[in-house]
Amino acid sequence: MDLSTIRDEVRFITRTDTTTFTSAQINTEANIVYQKIILEILKVQGYRNTAGKHVSTSLLSTSGLVSGNLGFNGEYPFPTDMVRPIRFEVKYASTDELVPCKVIDMVQNEHSLVGDDEVNAAASEDLPIIRFFHDSYFISPVKTTAGDISGGIHIWYEYRQTALSADGDTPQFEESLHDLIPLMVAERFYLRHPSKRNAAVISERDSTMKQLINFYKRRIPLAKQLVAQQTNFA
Repeated sequence: MDLSTIRDEVRFITRTDTTTFTSAQINTEANIVYQKIILEILKVQGYRNTAGKHVSTSLLSTSGLVSGNLGFNGEYPFPTDMVRPIRFEVKYASTDELVPCKVIDMVQNEHSLVGDDEVNAAASEDLPIIRFFHDSYFISPVKTTAGDISGGIHIWYEYRQTALSADGDTPQFEESLHDLIPLMVAERFYLRHPSKRNAAVISERDSTMKQLINFYKRRIPLAKQLVAQQTNFA
């Protein structure tokens, strides 16, 4: 179901037309509920990395950098469409293999977080560390030698969906459940026009949401491991 069809469905359900419910208004409402649906999908899947993206960027040398420069103190901004980070890998020379980073909480670091020597004391190139703060990630150790490493940082993350804007844009979730968007838009329409509230539409919305939750709960089954119970016969 593309955006144009979503608008038609919304107007059919709410008994409106292009004057009483404009395309711009429906587009706005559709994207609001689209965001909520994607977050619900991520939640019910247990954040199992099913909407992931992999990007790379350069590991920057801190040589000559000052506070405020990209890479100073190992600080880099999160990708703008990132919802949740999954995995980081870095390398400190172009010929090196990428090494997985250990993610730590800032309070777990017993060393100062200011200055190259202090930052580097908490990690090594064989065991790099990532910490998060204020929409940024910090890599330790920093690269103090001259020369940036192209593709020195690789990031895997859950990403935010792209907004629906063109008539042919389609939501990025199971196609057979796309009708949930116009149903949820209709529900928001009733908040503005409570006298037009239709209980059947709300019931259909609830039923379709349950279908979506059940579908994504079972979409990627987790392998179960049976462990024998230990019994002490002493």
